[in-house]
Amino acid sequence: MLASNSHAQLYDRPSDGAQAGVYGCLRRGGRAVYLGEDRSYEGSGCLRKDEGHCARATQLVLAGTTVAYFTTPVEPGYAQEHAIVVRSIATGRALHSVAIRVRTVHQTMLEESTVLKIVAKPDGAVAWVQEDSFARHGGAVPPPPAYSVFAVDRKGFHTLTPELPASPRAMTLTGTTLSWSNEATRESALLD
Repeated sequence: MLASNSHAQLYDRPSDGAQAGVYGCLRRGGRAVYLGEDRSYEGSGCLRKDEGHCARATQLVLAGTTVAYFTTPVEPGYAQEHAIVVRSIATGRALHSVAIRVRTVHQTMLEESTVLKIVAKPDGAVAWVQEDSFARHGGAVPPPPAYSVFAVDRKGFHTLTPELPASPRAMTLTGTTLSWSNEATRESALLD
């Protein structure tokens, strides 16, 4: 069991003849919804190559019957991107799928984005802290990592912070108020 509430649960199914991976299901019946591969995936071949598959599902957040998670590709050659996915466990339908890309391009050898924290509401609104990291050829000093807070809600996709020099800490969601610490300052925004 990865997460559970009074409406739904998320679990990891080991390889036992069925499709291994991370699943969600309602507590009161319904079919299991495949979310992606788990952390232990070792390239044994994706059996399901449709939407959301051949991607590792991590940082799962369960909110009512909605799950938000971060997907990363697990096999080369598939069109999967790093993304934030919000999915209804009741219907299996993706409510949001947002590709994660570096916010500020420095044209370095390596530019990579990862998601550090996700919060979600039962209606599908989601917010996350993103870290952009960089590397240069020949050991040259790269730009420092950059951090941002993003959201998708009824108003669409929006940036909630400028590029930050340090990772926002203690991001919480209380009702519709999203708040986080930006160094010594507590900041907030509405997540509709």
